[in-house]
Amino acid sequence: MESPHDTAPRGEPQSPTALPERIGAFRVLRRVGAGGMGVVYEAEQLSPRRRVALKMMHPTLTSPEALKRFELEGQVLARLQHPGIARVFECGSFDLGRGAQPYIAMEFVDGCDVKSYCDREQLSVARRLELAASIADAVQHAHERGVVHRDLKPANVLVDARGTAVVVDFGVARASESSLDVSVQTQTGQLLGTLAYMAPEQLVGPRSAVTRQVDVYALGAMLYELLAGRTPHDVSALPLAAAIALLASAEAPKLGRVRADLRGDVETIVAAALERDPRRRYASAADFAADLRAHLAHRPIRARRPSLAYRARKFVRRRRGLVAAGAATLLALLAGAWLREELRHRASLPRVTIAVRDTSGALLPSPTGRVWRRAIDDLSGEVRPRESLGELPLLDEPIGAGRCRITVEFVDGALAECTREFALDSGSHALDVTWRPAREAAAREMVRFDAHTWRNPQTSPSTCPNRVRPVKLDAYHLDRREVSNAEYREFLLATGRPPPPVWSSLAWREPGLLLERDGGAAVRFDELPVVGVSAQEAQAYAEWAGARLATHAEWEWAARGASNRDYPWGEQTGGAPLRGATRGAACDDYSTLAEGWRIYLANAAPVDSHSDAATPEGLLHMLGNVAEFTETLLVPSGGTAADRSRCYAMGAAWDAQIHASSLANAHSPHMLGPDGATTFTGFRCARSAAP
Repeated sequence: MESPHDTAPRGEPQSPTALPERIGAFRVLRRVGAGGMGVVYEAEQLSPRRRVALKMMHPTLTSPEALKRFELEGQVLARLQHPGIARVFECGSFDLGRGAQPYIAMEFVDGCDVKSYCDREQLSVARRLELAASIADAVQHAHERGVVHRDLKPANVLVDARGTAVVVDFGVARASESSLDVSVQTQTGQLLGTLAYMAPEQLVGPRSAVTRQVDVYALGAMLYELLAGRTPHDVSALPLAAAIALLASAEAPKLGRVRADLRGDVETIVAAALERDPRRRYASAADFAADLRAHLAHRPIRARRPSLAYRARKFVRRRRGLVAAGAATLLALLAGAWLREELRHRASLPRVTIAVRDTSGALLPSPTGRVWRRAIDDLSGEVRPRESLGELPLLDEPIGAGRCRITVEFVDGALAECTREFALDSGSHALDVTWRPAREAAAREMVRFDAHTWRNPQTSPSTCPNRVRPVKLDAYHLDRREVSNAEYREFLLATGRPPPPVWSSLAWREPGLLLERDGGAAVRFDELPVVGVSAQEAQAYAEWAGARLATHAEWEWAARGASNRDYPWGEQTGGAPLRGATRGAACDDYSTLAEGWRIYLANAAPVDSHSDAATPEGLLHMLGNVAEFTETLLVPSGGTAADRSRCYAMGAAWDAQIHASSLANAHSPHMLGPDGATTFTGFRCARSAAP
């Protein structure tokens, strides 16, 4: 109350007066404090015996206006009967040696101001809001009796030992029934109120603008300080004129900027009380208190537009027990329905049993490792994130329907991968995977490609499954060259599988077979890329070798590289043949496997030839020699699902030069079954870097 912006007259001496022994019928006990209007003593009334707060007008205030204000305070308090407002017991006057001085004997509140009380007791936000609501109740009582306090602030609200807030000091109050109607600012420049808590219209508006809503503003400013530890505007260091100009024009900063945990209803309530325009402010202190209690009871507040989601959240918080019971019942019903549906669904799922064999085909008795499943998108061939199927041994385990890649991750670091398709209600499946020591799988001549999101820049041909479609690729390895006849023979001898039909005229079991060529040197059969196998047989070889077939996107990314090159070994120039490309008769010049076999024997190049035609990463024959199977299925143009009888072969064969082939048009869909074997399609293997 002693700051330059408080209610004390400017330049008025504040030295304490000697403590009187008695004032009328009251025995003075001690001096409590002094304000702008006078001195307050704690005194004892002898009959009836009770402690009172005795407020005596300051002897230096002798103007008729000051006297009327002091008398008005007594009249105002006398007609206010509320637990939150200090009651008046007696009004009178007494001569302390300087002439008769008026006094007011009122209820003594043994406590401290509300801010000190909140800080001392470390009250929670909820308890501070409850206190603010009770203060608003007292203010509303005064308003209903025509009294506007005009100087509400923490120092004028005392809290007793029971935690009850009591509003005091109505020294600058305004009563509608009073003949006294002083202006907000006197001729001497004295402000009737405390700047930091004064509404804009109280500072610069006409006296008619000072309505009960100035107290609503002060309630908002006081609550702001109780929650944030500071007033909305700090004007303590500003000159009076600058302080008034700031408070009259500036919006109060949002409470949530000071305390993020108060964003939401509390911030909205305080902001509504601090609105500069009284028409947008709470209409009454009762409305302010009602919103505080609505927030505490988890009900919607009036200051906020009530959306359906907002009302629903409030209802849930308000009726937690009811909602919890209803939710528990609903969850039980839903859980029962879900369990029945889950059991029915699991019963319809295909089931898989995995047996692990070594490279000779012998069953391994007790392999250890984890099994993963990764769904494959029908349209793009993209492999989705992994999900665990369990640990080995895996026996009759339910597996998601659809096309997927199954990976077995052995404890020694080896991987076994295979791609299969499972239909609903398709019963049990026995799946064999081959364990190959990690060091042997890693010994394959492979080139590593890091994880990448690949987008095919080509818009044609129409059969391409990934036209301008981003596909996420995990890190993988790809064979430097195609699988040779010698490698495929090793697979056949180890597994007992039948050879390609076109091998029937050859002594293929013995290595070192030489093939004569017209007008050229003989070539070794073992060194040529294997052809005449179906995609399924190629897949079986890859699994036996500890690898798999590449996806369409993996193959194209490896061939194109980061620059999306069209020719792996550089552009052709001036009509010259593709550098390093093999050349021969067109693959579509024959109608039988026998004729195709003859053309293959005359034109296929050894898998390790034409190193000058390698990609910058070191891959051989990505365009030319033989086309290569991938594991990606054909998606018809405009289709919504894969035609599961066909898959993609990439790269074209030795007739790439004749057809001016490029990677842009080197998509060659082939049959998956045994009839899908051609004498110009082979394959190379891929292997994931991780499951």
